[in-house]
Amino acid sequence: MSGHLFIVRGDLTRIACDAWLMPTGFELIVEDYWLTFEPRGFRDALEELRRSLPDEWASGEQRVLPVPFWPAERSRPWLVNIIYREKERLIAAVQAFVERVLAQGDPPKNHRERHLLALPVISTGFGGGALIKGQVINVLVRDLLKYVDTQKVDIALVTYTAPAFAAAQKARFEAGFDWPLLGPALSHKAREVAAVGSRQGLALFLGAGVSCSAGLPSWSGLLQKLAEDIGITGSELEEFGNLDVLDRGSVLERRFRARKQWLNDRIAHIFSRTWDYSLLHGLLACLPASEIITQNYDRLFEVAAKGAGEPVATLPYTPGDVHSRWLLKMHGCVSVPEDIVIRREDYLRYSERRAALAGIVQATMLTRYMLFVGFSLRDGNFHRAVDDVRRALGGVGSNRLGMALFLAPS
Repeated sequence: MSGHLFIVRGDLTRIACDAWLMPTGFELIVEDYWLTFEPRGFRDALEELRRSLPDEWASGEQRVLPVPFWPAERSRPWLVNIIYREKERLIAAVQAFVERVLAQGDPPKNHRERHLLALPVISTGFGGGALIKGQVINVLVRDLLKYVDTQKVDIALVTYTAPAFAAAQKARFEAGFDWPLLGPALSHKAREVAAVGSRQGLALFLGAGVSCSAGLPSWSGLLQKLAEDIGITGSELEEFGNLDVLDRGSVLERRFRARKQWLNDRIAHIFSRTWDYSLLHGLLACLPASEIITQNYDRLFEVAAKGAGEPVATLPYTPGDVHSRWLLKMHGCVSVPEDIVIRREDYLRYSERRAALAGIVQATMLTRYMLFVGFSLRDGNFHRAVDDVRRALGGVGSNRLGMALFLAPS
């Protein structure tokens, strides 16, 4: 099966991927904006590498070098010589980058079927093509589409500005790309969602599956990890797994409290990562949706939204923020551990403490078409909110509130 070209607007240095292309040239100079996060000693190591460059680098025969070092938990960049010569040959630098990364033999990260490699719109800055940026984008998108069609690798073209993002999307559309892997039925569904969203307004509901694609645990995976951390093993762990997920949370809270530890602090630590958001976060952040609702504790969507140039006000934590869209966190946030919903008791008292939040969810379902992503539709509080909305609507219309995306028929 061939790969796919994703086009997204965001911060390339923070996308969870197997590797990303860090542009440089013959003198191995790296611009400051690629070093938003710079590991200590990186510049010294880069200077040492500069003094020992092989002759093949100066001649242009070698175009790819691994960075001197990089934190293991971050997506790793590779130094690629992209100095502008002929825009028709930009794809050669990409090919060299892909081949060198795949030659390492590492498996894809985050349980992906194929490797995901990310790159910026190369050669439009100091690379030499700034004055003909539109032409460079057209050629790059065209060549990338042809390239991934023959490779078992996915590539994310990450643009930084809204005009570059629009130009790349336009270039792909004009190249005749039509999502062949979806098939006619799913392609029809996708167009249906787009049409309804354009007419009614699209809202997003994000479940744990969205953050799993960035390497964070699912709900069940989190409970399993916490159980092991607190010493639940062997046959007891098997019994623990047979409990309802809400009861598992209650058991964990008691075990942590018995050891004078706080369960919510441990959860906040696990989900406190604020870098390397998933490609899925990035794609969703680029959608024209003003209302986003999530049960996730992490802040990765907030990071993705900022990278996409459309930051969000986070409710109920930053109600005074003036932004064109908001993100409602139903089950708490790592920034406020005491608000995290994990136990059965938290669910039973949800309507008392968070009635206003549930009201926002219901109002959104009444006024917007909701797209559910990475959400199992099994949450009891959610179903109570949906039932209230259906009763309020009565027999008006079809009572069709939205659409859910699943990996398999359900």
